[in-house]
Amino acid sequence: MLAKFFERTQKKKFISKLKDAATIISKTETVIFIGIGSSGTFAEYGARYFSSLGEFSMYIKDWFMPIHADLKNSITIALSVSGENSITMSHIQKLKEKGSKILSITNNEQSTIAKISDFNISYYVTEEFF
Repeated sequence: MLAKFFERTQKKKFISKLKDAATIISKTETVIFIGIGSSGTFAEYGARYFSSLGEFSMYIKDWFMPIHADLKNSITIALSVSGENSITMSHIQKLKEKGSKILSITNNEQSTIAKISDFNISYYVTEEFF
C-alpha cells in the first residue's frame, strides 16, 4: 500500500502537478492554509513550514472572524482527506469570494472539494480504520 503511494508520486502527471502548484504558490503574496481535524493539524504545520521558508503564510483556525481583506494575490491550500467536509467547503467559498485561488490536497480528485478548487493534488492512499 505505501509502496504504491510512493510509486504514484514518481509518475510524470503527479510531479507536473506539484511543479505547477509550486509555481503558483511562488507567485502569490500570501499563502493561507485551512483544514479541520487531522487535516487542520497538517494545515497548521504547513503554514509554519512556509513561514520558515520566508513565505507570508497563515493557518486560519477561527472561521467566525470576518474576512475583510482583498485576497486576489493569495492562494489557499485546503487540506481534506475525504474532500467532503462541509465546513471546509464553506471556508473555501468564503475565500474564493474574496479572490483567493484554491489549491486542494485531497485523497480523491472526484471529491466535492477537489471539484470546487482551482487546482487539486490527490494522493489516493487507502484508508484503514482500526
